[in-house]
Amino acid sequence: MIAAACLRRDGKTRLKSYWSGSEAEIAAETVMRRGGRDLVPYRCSRCENWHLEPRARRTPCRPCPHCVSSRGTSKQSYETREGARRRAEIREAEGGPLLSVYDCPDGYGWHLTKG
Repeated sequence: MIAAACLRRDGKTRLKSYWSGSEAEIAAETVMRRGGRDLVPYRCSRCENWHLEPRARRTPCRPCPHCVSSRGTSKQSYETREGARRRAEIREAEGGPLLSVYDCPDGYGWHLTKG
């Protein structure tokens, strides 16, 4: 699938994309073996390719099949309340807004909302 490039949090630098999870896993292992950071692969819901992120930032989530954000995109569903709270804390530490965690009304995990 060809999609617009995903960008790092700085909004300027392109994320490296991998076509498969196994390719991304090999890249993560290579970085670690070379004395680099502890990275894990994840499937991007935006471009559907694979990227790497620091293990400390990893909070497993998936697009909710029912709930929609104020921008009209699927809300992310976190598997646990703790995972959602961790993501909120990470985003707040990076200068994002104060976020609250709430239970998905359709039973698909936990969501974040401003305020």
